[in-house]
Amino acid sequence: MTMNNVSCPQPVLDLIPTLSSLKSGRKTLLILFGQLGDFDSIEYAQIISTSLPRINSSDIQIFAIGIGNDESRKRFCRFTNFPEDRLITVNDPTLHSSLGLSKGLQLFKNPLLNLLLMCIGLGSPGTIQEVFRGYLGDNKSKQLLTNQDTVNIRFLPFIKSSLFTSTFGDGYLRPFELASIRLNNMIEILSNWKIYMPTNKYLTQRGATYFIDIDNTLLYKYKSQALLDYSLSKQNPLVFLEPYIL
Repeated sequence: MTMNNVSCPQPVLDLIPTLSSLKSGRKTLLILFGQLGDFDSIEYAQIISTSLPRINSSDIQIFAIGIGNDESRKRFCRFTNFPEDRLITVNDPTLHSSLGLSKGLQLFKNPLLNLLLMCIGLGSPGTIQEVFRGYLGDNKSKQLLTNQDTVNIRFLPFIKSSLFTSTFGDGYLRPFELASIRLNNMIEILSNWKIYMPTNKYLTQRGATYFIDIDNTLLYKYKSQALLDYSLSKQNPLVFLEPYIL
């Protein structure tokens, strides 16, 4: 949601001076991921990475915090192309809690069971619709793959992106396009579970986005409440940046 003259939450104001790589006098895009092996964390990081040239050239500094360790951070950044020097990890969601972020479904003591239930939409509004959007496509969303891209899904033959164009056309999010990317992400996570998830305690922890002006007023804030719910706009997750980037 867009904010008007709203001060940044105090925990964020307290955090920013501790991030030595951030500079004063620049707008700041601060991302809080859940666990780095979360579907949302990886998908959101991939989307941000594709827009980094525009973000960097617009005098906007970006920083992210995720739950994990050094090994998961390195693997996450290699896979998503998120800049490694723009991400730090924390061991638990203390910061997330201080900002009132959703812990996700807490129906059972077993976090994995809670996560699986969220995957089928229980306590996770909008997740099933978003899963179907990945399979059915969306003519209001931009296509994610060019004809030169190749979808390399482990254990399966290479899929040339031109197949989507020859089958469904181009200029929009084609059927199975997003689902193919998500399948690749899921295989990456499951194949490296112990790296991405050094602890299973916080599997359902949701994240947030804060876009902060140079005077510490809040230009945009979004708190996830469900799986695959990392932005207010599913069609264009970074639409809130459009007025500010070249």
